[in-house]
Amino acid sequence: MLKNLICNNKQRVSLTTDLWTSVQNMSYMVITIHFIDSDWCLNRRIISLSVIEDHRGKTIGKKIVACLQDWGIERLFAITIDNASTNDVVVNYVTMQLLAWRNDDAIVLAGQYMHVRCCAHILNLIVVSGLNEWHASVAAIQNAVKYVRSSTTRLQAFKQCAQQVKCPNGTVVLDCPTRWNSTYLMLMIALKFQAAFYRMTEVDKPYEAYFLEKENNAKRVGPPRPEDWESAERIVKFLKVFYDATLLFSASLSVTSNLCYDTIGLIKSSLTALAASKDPWVVAMTYNMREKFDKYWESSGKINKILIVASILDPRAKIDFAKHIFEIIFANDGWKVEEMTKAVKDLLNKLYDAYSAMCSSSTPSMCSESIPSGSYGGTSYSPYFTTEKVFVQNEGKRVTSEVERYLSDPVEDPSNLKLNVLLWWKVNGSKYPILEKIARDVLDVPVSTVASE
Repeated sequence: MLKNLICNNKQRVSLTTDLWTSVQNMSYMVITIHFIDSDWCLNRRIISLSVIEDHRGKTIGKKIVACLQDWGIERLFAITIDNASTNDVVVNYVTMQLLAWRNDDAIVLAGQYMHVRCCAHILNLIVVSGLNEWHASVAAIQNAVKYVRSSTTRLQAFKQCAQQVKCPNGTVVLDCPTRWNSTYLMLMIALKFQAAFYRMTEVDKPYEAYFLEKENNAKRVGPPRPEDWESAERIVKFLKVFYDATLLFSASLSVTSNLCYDTIGLIKSSLTALAASKDPWVVAMTYNMREKFDKYWESSGKINKILIVASILDPRAKIDFAKHIFEIIFANDGWKVEEMTKAVKDLLNKLYDAYSAMCSSSTPSMCSESIPSGSYGGTSYSPYFTTEKVFVQNEGKRVTSEVERYLSDPVEDPSNLKLNVLLWWKVNGSKYPILEKIARDVLDVPVSTVASE
């Protein structure tokens, strides 16, 4: 049924992929496709989970191409993949293979914008670079949680202490060292049980002895002192904005591409504000994070501009909102802001020309206009925007193309967080028949590989 849906509609898809090595040392690879169907519903489907011989780029690329052929998928828009250098080879291999296929519209714009780097992974690199400034406070709390979670007897003793000091229901959670957001959650929850840990120090002798033991030839860090808990509070407050951004990037059941660039702008604003902190530890963390941010997201050549086009195709944002984010990221460098605005608008026009050409050479059914129905709205997801209302003035402006007409039409209310972008395009797509097709392919691009993970 899925194959018929893809083949009959000549559905263009985006995909994510990820690799996993089992305890038996066998490597597996998953491929997940993402597409918006004719009813403007976002679909996510696993189409492959198989053993793979090695992690080389060409091997992964071959697996992807073979899977696309097996499913009869003839049109690909983007591949979202993490930042391993091997994946540059993967995307290049897939691009070259698809360019060799007979159908001219197998990929868009010769695959120049096919490679989307996982934003959740980039954000992880940014935050971890800052957390290298961690001091012993986090390690002390981490060790205290490890002790509690190391056996059912210790966990029961901790729960009794929590009841005695009237802590909330529940218990502490242990973090995963390779995922900073799990450390954030560990600290946030541990803070609620601060009194229980103090109680453990008073009544649980094994807990006290645990911190006298040696770990890696040095005394184990801890138990946490009042100043450690104060540091934890600062860390949790510091990391809140990055945790929220990770959740947004990681969504897999709702559209994320239209919110991505706005979130990147919010991260840059937060880093700028934190850099002005009076806390030297926060300033040191922020310095490292800003360096990593600039490496992946600041300059025009370091971000896939398709993600900026996606924000423009959100009817609440359009070009003025994108320009506002440029001003945040490039610190009001007027020349850079104008350069990026022109580059993104040029890309949208290139997409329009490419889709017009594909449409003129396709069957009539593929280019039929959407039929408007009802009103738009809904609660499929709740994005957030970082600025006030931005309206495009179009008085006396001569409309020369579908792109100009869309950009010149008034924006929807940016404060309407419940507006369903897909439903808006379903209803209004007939006004912009070519842009509608671009929106369908751009908005289905996932900005993280979490769906495959």
